[in-house]
Amino acid sequence: MNFFKLSISVTAALFIILSQQAFALGFLPKNQTENSKTPITMQPKEVANTKRELDFNLAPIKNLGDLKAYLAITPIESSPLGSLTDVEREIFINSLVFTSKGLASFDYSVLNYGPTVTEVYSILALFGSQSSISSIPNLTITSELDSSIMAAAEMFQQRPVLNNYRCEQAYPFEYYWCYPRREKMCYEEICYTL
Repeated sequence: MNFFKLSISVTAALFIILSQQAFALGFLPKNQTENSKTPITMQPKEVANTKRELDFNLAPIKNLGDLKAYLAITPIESSPLGSLTDVEREIFINSLVFTSKGLASFDYSVLNYGPTVTEVYSILALFGSQSSISSIPNLTITSELDSSIMAAAEMFQQRPVLNNYRCEQAYPFEYYWCYPRREKMCYEEICYTL
């Protein structure tokens, strides 16, 4: 098993373990120290929001400039995007829409039926959008890890996601909006920039 696949497995397993423990153990509020004995349990929506924020902050690609830099310096065979064919990768990359808040929209048609859930999770993690994996229809599940990723992602899927919509600029205005488009995904809270 190469390093890339091992790191995906470790990351996914850690994600699953932490997500299961998040509800069981609770979190310390920001005003408490680690030495405090009173953990306060967060509500599921707060946990999901915290996880999404963490995912985004750890993502290497947050805007078009990051994407161009990533593609220029990362060999395709060591990138999660390497699990897509050349044509699929071009379609996916050309479909990406970024706003000032991050990845707002993408074409998921190339993620259906081909790459495994683990591979799709790794692709979306590049943008901090891995929690939305459960909103993509017809993903390929080939392992217990794939099933576990889907189960954990469903627990954290609280972001408003519109399937069959694409984030587009509302010309001639300066804001973005989700418009109906087949096999696209639009993150409402990221797309809407009024």
